[in-house]
Amino acid sequence: MRDMIKRKQTAIDLQTKLKSLDEVDCGILKKMAIAEQFGIPKSTLSMIIKDCEKIIIVSASGSGNKCK
Repeated sequence: MRDMIKRKQTAIDLQTKLKSLDEVDCGILKKMAIAEQFGIPKSTLSMIIKDCEKIIIVSASGSGNKCK
């Protein structure tokens, strides 16, 4: 059986999510290139795109990932 390497789970800040959404909206680069640019997996970028409405609402309300 092959040993699987586990990737450490990291949180992506709101600014990075918004920037990646802007890049997707521009439509200049392919999604794979955008994911590589931000150092995230393509599946993560797909989830960001899927949840774009929630991300925009959170950014507008100013209640992003804030440290306590």
